Amino acid sequence: MGNASPIRRKMVSNNAKIEYLASWPGSVLEWSNEDLSEYAKCFSALKVAAGKEISFKDPRSFFIVASGSVEVQAILPTIRKKTGNIREFLCKKDTGDMVFMPSMRKLIAESNAKHIYERENVERKNHSNHKNNITDLVDTISIKSINESVLLQLDWKRFENNFSSNVTFNDTSKIDIEMLRAMMETNLSDYLEKLPVLAEIPHTKLETFVRMCHYKVEKKGTVIFREGDFGEEVYIILSGEVKVEATASERMAELLQNPKDLLSKADSSDNLSAGNKIALLFVASQIGRREMMSSMKNHDETSEKTELVELARLSSGDYFGEMATFIELPRAATVTATSNILMASLSKTNFRILYNSISPDLQQNVEGLVKKHMIQNIFQLKCPFLDQLTVEKTDAMAELTTIKRLDPDTAVFKQDDEAHSFYFVYSGTLRVQKKSKDGDVKEVGKLYSGDYFGELAVINNSKRLATITTLTRVVLLELTSENFHLCFQDKPEIVSEFILRMKGRHIDLKTLMNHKLSRQVFREFLELEHGNENILFYDHVEDYRRHFDEATDEEREKRGSYIISEYLGARSENAVNVPSKMYDAAAKVLETKSFTKDCFEEQQAEIYKLMDRDLFHRFRKSDLYTALMEKVRSYDDIDVQLLA
Repeated sequence: MGNASPIRRKMVSNNAKIEYLASWPGSVLEWSNEDLSEYAKCFSALKVAAGKEISFKDPRSFFIVASGSVEVQAILPTIRKKTGNIREFLCKKDTGDMVFMPSMRKLIAESNAKHIYERENVERKNHSNHKNNITDLVDTISIKSINESVLLQLDWKRFENNFSSNVTFNDTSKIDIEMLRAMMETNLSDYLEKLPVLAEIPHTKLETFVRMCHYKVEKKGTVIFREGDFGEEVYIILSGEVKVEATASERMAELLQNPKDLLSKADSSDNLSAGNKIALLFVASQIGRREMMSSMKNHDETSEKTELVELARLSSGDYFGEMATFIELPRAATVTATSNILMASLSKTNFRILYNSISPDLQQNVEGLVKKHMIQNIFQLKCPFLDQLTVEKTDAMAELTTIKRLDPDTAVFKQDDEAHSFYFVYSGTLRVQKKSKDGDVKEVGKLYSGDYFGELAVINNSKRLATITTLTRVVLLELTSENFHLCFQDKPEIVSEFILRMKGRHIDLKTLMNHKLSRQVFREFLELEHGNENILFYDHVEDYRRHFDEATDEEREKRGSYIISEYLGARSENAVNVPSKMYDAAAKVLETKSFTKDCFEEQQAEIYKLMDRDLFHRFRKSDLYTALMEKVRSYDDIDVQLLA
């Protein structure tokens, strides 16, 4: 083993081992003197001279670097004798760091050793010797001392006897066994890679971030941070539980007590990710927007009452606080320990120091990743137009946005300003004010997390028709007019969302048909009126035309024949109401098999006119239409187009 030397155990007193353990992160746990003494007895001390190394094969080997610094290497067998064993550097450990064999396995899997094995296998005709996973070929882990070091090696058998969950402790004991084991056995890099901003960093480089993490223990009832605070640290829960709470109006609070009911009302789904549970707050703001619209009509102080509402419980393996830490954003919620809790934290300062040295591109990528995450949070609202965007489209939109942070009492824009941008509200509250012709200024509503505004003036290329001012610290995502049109120029169905809000009860059928939610509600109305065959026919013709160019002759004939037999045949069960000459024209197409792209154009235009002059006219007088206008937050009955 080259310069390897025998393991030499250093005879030290238990008190000396206790002093060594003071530099170990586990010292943050609550120990009685008896607890710490018993724990120290589970270790033996190993003194390693500078440049010397020790090796171990036990898959559960656990060491604490009591003093000095060491390099951890993997030693693997090789096929060719002249190559010798492969020695692969895994990581560096300093005083207080832990070396735990299971945490080394991912480092080995990402090491250069894998490429050496692959190259040697190519050179041999028989590849059978090394088909195993690279981590299964590990012969030895080596710890090489950079300078004179002292290692504490754990005796697992003694530890299990003294610190298992079955052991009865005396009354003076304070140690939390679950926390202790979590600290010893958790591989922090596995948790760090779950953070969106670190997801693309190799496991080997994450080890450097691990060394910059700090362990924290908080008592039950401790507030980790409060809503509105600016973040300094991201937290990973190793043991225990926290609750996540946010300020909400009384109406939102009522809905948040029943998340399933809330999700149903907000047209969302139940598949919120564990790391994104706070997104419920954004879902809630869709309901809040409806309150805003109501308050515009009848504003009074009672509508401003709020309370703290529990959104989620987080436990071992969950993380929180990442968004406010990596970019200067206020905390979106208050987090409180509901039990004694052990956490690992990474500070914003250490993160910024590391991303320059570890990944030069990371600094440029972080804001892009954060903006995508912010957009995803906002889109949890499932606003009618947003659910029509693909992942690629939302990511592209995120890249075009700019994060805008504003202090309280700051005007985003004023009435009669030129319109240059469209905005999403990520966090905070804003006031909407309108100046009347006689000069009086009236507050007509508020905007909350998850809302968007400014689209009307951008679409119409007009001046702002209201003044919007921040009431709290606010974070916005800004999309310039140019980028707004760039994002939606190929999505008329999305632009129809904005036009729908702007036109309200003056909407035309074309805009409604371009809008996914409105079309669905209109179809519901037609079913009630026994006229559903009209929109079904219209949609089938649209589908026929959309796929015509890439379809084969056989596919065109099949789709065209179905449309005729279903809607345009003399005995069709769902026959639409068109003149007889149009039935005859369809029959001729079927007979001659002359299926062209526009062979149903006349019939489709006739059905559109029928829906427009009759069915759509009745739809606009229905309760379904009224509910639709509330859902899409139209500006009807609000005196002005407030958010232009």
